[in-house]
Formats: sequence, C-alpha cells, structure tokens
Amino acid sequence: MANFNERDARRFSLSPTVAVQLNSREFGRGATYHLPSSLLQKYTNLLDEPRNANDQNPIQSVQIDVDGFPIDFSHFVDWLYGGQEVLRRILRDPLFIGVDHYKGLWDLAYRLQAEELKNQMVDHVQSLPFVDGFVYILFALESFRLTRPGSSALGDYMCDKVAYEIMDKGWAQFIQVAGRTWETLMIRDDLCATLMKRLMEKLRSAYLLKKNQGELQDPATRTDCKWHEHSEKSKLDCHRYQPEPPQKKAKITIKPKVAEK
Repeated sequence: MANFNERDARRFSLSPTVAVQLNSREFGRGATYHLPSSLLQKYTNLLDEPRNANDQNPIQSVQIDVDGFPIDFSHFVDWLYGGQEVLRRILRDPLFIGVDHYKGLWDLAYRLQAEELKNQMVDHVQSLPFVDGFVYILFALESFRLTRPGSSALGDYMCDKVAYEIMDKGWAQFIQVAGRTWETLMIRDDLCATLMKRLMEKLRSAYLLKKNQGELQDPATRTDCKWHEHSEKSKLDCHRYQPEPPQKKAKITIKPKVAEK
C-alpha cells in the first residue's frame, strides 16, 4: 500500500462511510469508527457478509468483536489511512512489544483478511533485532496459532529466524538471549510441546541446508516474499516477488555402441 496522495485522499473522502462498532468481552461496547467503504472493500473482508441478493442498499454499519485491546483497532485504522510508513512508526513504538499488541494487530489482520497488513507486518519483523522481545512475540503468537488455522505466516518466519540463530550461535547463546521468556515457555505444557516440535522441524531443515549447501542464509536478510500471503494476482504485484528461475533440463548423452569383436 503506497502512501495516499491528494488524488487518493479525494477518492476515499467521497466514498460512503460505514460505521464500525467495536465490542469487547473485557471492555464492553467500544468506540465507533466511520470509515470509507472503498478502503474497507479494498483491504478487508468487513463488507463481505452474506446479504439478500435483492438488497442493493450500501452497508451502513457493521460490528466487530475485539478480543484484545481496543487500541489495536485504532492502530489498524491508522494503517488503513496511512499505509506502510504509518505501520512502521506504530511497530517501532517501544510499548508495542510490552503490551502484546503484535498479537492483537495480527489477530485483526487475520480476522479481517487484511492480506497487505499481514505481509507488511512480516516485512517489519524481519528488521527486528534478535533480543528477548523477539522471542516474546513468538511465544505470544504460538498460543494464537493453535486456535487460528492458517494464521502462522508471522510465526513461521520467527521460527525460521530462531532456528538460524541456534544453528549459527548455539543453544546456550539462544537461551541467554531469550531469558525469562524461554523459562516461562518451558513450564507451559500447552505451548511448549507444539512450539518445540516446530522448532525441531525448522532446525532439521536448517541443518540440512547447511550440510548440503555449505551456507545457511539468515532469514532476516531475505528480500523475497517467502512468508507473504498472496493470491496469484497479488503475488505478481508484490514488490518482493521473485519468480523462480526455470530449471535447466539435464542433457542426455547417448553413447554409441561399440561393435563387439
């Protein structure tokens, strides 16, 4: 999503607005956001609800349950209007990791099928330093993944990164970096087994890459869209998409038969 220019602003300012009402089990009825229907249709599934075929009236209001903090939705709205640059500023906020907003914003992106937001979050996490906060996000996402089928793209990247760090620097260094977050995970029976299984699978893949190719690439340095979620069309439009080079056909050499003496 590029930053909106004046023409874009005119286009969505003329679009009919939809009242989005937030509901939360913890906080009760929350704020109402009046958002341009053109943006909601382009970047989310909020207006995709089943309707009577004869109903031609535009949707005027929708409700959404917010499991996490209502501020996560305000961050989503900021992204909806401002795009990737605004998202970078949000995700660089030191408080964002501490109060678990990565999980909350990822949850919203998952439930609203906001493909572009998810992909931009993955791109941003690639730039995060490998410190205890990184492992904390992975820890938070693991519990989310177990209840949300098909929601693991961000966690997949983070597991790949952890596997690389362990393979490159060893378990002792990783445990030192992870600190108390790793200790907490080890006593959580509901998360430890599943996350350790994923890590072992990633470690095996990393080991085979290192053994067979002699060099293991740091996932943080990849510039393709391996961890993106794409349709066939959006994949071709992605600025990070790198088509695989065509495989060379093996040459078949037929040796002439030598006449028997």
